[in-house]
Amino acid sequence: MFASLATPSHTDSFRTLLLIMIVTLLAFTFSTQCLATSDAVPSRTVELRLVDEGQQPVPGALVTAVGLSIGQGPGMSWGTDDGAQPVHRSDDLGRVAMKLPAKWRGGHPVAAIICRISHNNFVSVTTRVAFKDSPATVQLQRGRRIAVTAADGRTGSRIKHSLFAVLSKGPANQEWQLLSNGVLVSGGVAFDRTHLRLIQLPEDGSPRFSRLIDLTEHGRNRRVLLHDIDIHDGVRLEGTVDPRVPRPIHNGIIRVLVSADDNDWQDGCDIREDGTFVIDSLPAGEVIQVTAVCDGWISANPTKEEMAAVEMANQFRRIQPSRLYPQVLRSDEEVVLPMIRMNEAASCRVQILDTSGKPIPNVLVRLQPFQGSYDGRSLFVGQGKSTRSLLLRAQAECQQSATDASAHILPHRVYSASTNADGIAVVTSLPGGPDGSPAMTPVYVSHPDYERPPNDGLGDRGLFRTALYLGQTSEIQFQLRKKQ
Repeated sequence: MFASLATPSHTDSFRTLLLIMIVTLLAFTFSTQCLATSDAVPSRTVELRLVDEGQQPVPGALVTAVGLSIGQGPGMSWGTDDGAQPVHRSDDLGRVAMKLPAKWRGGHPVAAIICRISHNNFVSVTTRVAFKDSPATVQLQRGRRIAVTAADGRTGSRIKHSLFAVLSKGPANQEWQLLSNGVLVSGGVAFDRTHLRLIQLPEDGSPRFSRLIDLTEHGRNRRVLLHDIDIHDGVRLEGTVDPRVPRPIHNGIIRVLVSADDNDWQDGCDIREDGTFVIDSLPAGEVIQVTAVCDGWISANPTKEEMAAVEMANQFRRIQPSRLYPQVLRSDEEVVLPMIRMNEAASCRVQILDTSGKPIPNVLVRLQPFQGSYDGRSLFVGQGKSTRSLLLRAQAECQQSATDASAHILPHRVYSASTNADGIAVVTSLPGGPDGSPAMTPVYVSHPDYERPPNDGLGDRGLFRTALYLGQTSEIQFQLRKKQ
């Protein structure tokens, strides 16, 4: 069943614990607490057949409708106004029949269902199934199951509460269940999710972390047992921003990413008026990536020397002067005291006119400044998530507790403004490039009565681009026409 890490020195109590864990895992049906009963009026049926890699049926899989699609797009999420989500389990032949409304929001015909499929022994998957393809066969991939216990690194006592897990390459904690005996059990997880970190979130304290656990040591074993992984206090980040930034500082935010082997911990905080900021706990011994924004200023890119200091010199070639990249530092001390270098930010002054040259007020102007990364992901400047909040949200949802679906999204800079009576909107605190290498930034404009004139059918009719330079204000003018 499980690949034990026990050695001859372990006591009989551990063997007993192992036996309890195995029996519990065999009996445990993951995600049962999250079942909901659909009360939607049945009007159309989609049929699925779930099979494994050998085309054998998969009974007992949990199939949840998470959204519907009215066209060829990815679909719309199931909302609180749409009633209870239809939830079914596959029968002995792996079959599921889900009755859904034929029309959805605004009376649009439903074209497809977006459903999440989970099973203890298989990798969870979200898939789109069109009604025209019903009955449809969905092949599931067998995954790895992990059971782990954790111990307090200070006292050695077993941790039985507020224990979570973060695996690489995926959402935090959605595959895990903490049992009453302190065993944290995964559902089926993909073999390419190779690095695991345990997190303790005490109700009255800061997050605590385990080391990063490399699961490749267990090869293709489908059952892995990890015994009493030590949990330790994290590193406290106490920083300040560049003294060149005038005090008091306004609307300042810090965004932090700790990413090792695709295993992420994200956090953020406000910058105080005196330029200081504090994040109470981050994983120790890792590289911390920091981005800062405040009114009129934005963090500078890291230098080659700074990259070399955290053993990322080979990543320096990724840095483009026209794009913002996080500064980097190591979390090797109990308290890390960085000073974040800043540059004067760019601004954009946009004027919107109609085709006769008259200004148009109340046009929404929105810029989307992109931030560079060291692993290819695409981010907007100033945006971020709280892994801590994401873990607590997943726990609350599984316990059917009330939760804010956006609670894990950190407040972020709003790079938008509406035009005044002169048709002018000014957006500030933007990243820019140096002379000769501007940041080419998308600009979206929208108004209920106006649109961009057609441009030979090319591109987004609400999208423009502008060149932004650090410390400078770019001035651009657009014309919109009355909607036909």
